[in-house]
Amino acid sequence: EGEEGDAFAATLKGGKCFVSINRFERKKNLPLCLHAFALLQDSLTPSLASQVRLVVAGGWDARVRENVEHKQELEELAKDLKIQDKVLFK
Repeated sequence: EGEEGDAFAATLKGGKCFVSINRFERKKNLPLCLHAFALLQDSLTPSLASQVRLVVAGGWDARVRENVEHKQELEELAKDLKIQDKVLFK
């Protein structure tokens, strides 16, 4: 998605990437993925943690209220967990 996506892609070169592919629906329990990734980040050395990213990709329809709301909730959770700069929602 523009410059943000380009910058994120650039950080992946030589790094590690986890990918979660799901629809943006609450029943998929994507907060669990974000919490697990935050725990992983905390357990890594700073050097290694700086190389690890998470991509959360999923079915998305801007006309579906749950998709819109849940994606916003997930973005807020990533901020709360202080991993927003290491997570890309697509």
